[in-house]
Amino acid sequence: MKLSLTLNGRAVEADISTSTRLVDFLRRELQLQSLHPSCYDGQCGNCAILLDGELVYSCLLPGFAVQGRSIITYEGIIDTLEYNDIISGFHDEQAYPCTYCLSAKVVITQSILESTLDPNQQEVLEAFSGTYCPCTNFHNLARGVIRAGEYRRRRLHER
Repeated sequence: MKLSLTLNGRAVEADISTSTRLVDFLRRELQLQSLHPSCYDGQCGNCAILLDGELVYSCLLPGFAVQGRSIITYEGIIDTLEYNDIISGFHDEQAYPCTYCLSAKVVITQSILESTLDPNQQEVLEAFSGTYCPCTNFHNLARGVIRAGEYRRRRLHER
């Protein structure tokens, strides 16, 4: 089947089998190495993407389900000022995700900050409840996300 979508701001057309999961299509066919298909049942969070602005786990979707839609992945965030806000917040609060789960934690944080620039700890912990990686202290991570929101608010206010 022919698939057309917007990926990280660029139009993409590709052929896809109807049996291919979105995470496998993005990783294998489009070379997006930040996606780590580990569980294939939405439990680990390491395949997090923004689909039309909503956080989803790409292992749970068939590839054809994104026909005509817009996807943002870690690769679409890393060269932005928003990424700098996130990484600075993580660093300040000693929330150091491992290289394996960093991309998912950045995408989830981006999702949170697109909803609110002033998240509270409970909101952050709930957003990360669907992820698993013991590399990061979740209380430090929550403080890092809150700090990233502060950086973003300050940067947007200075415009």
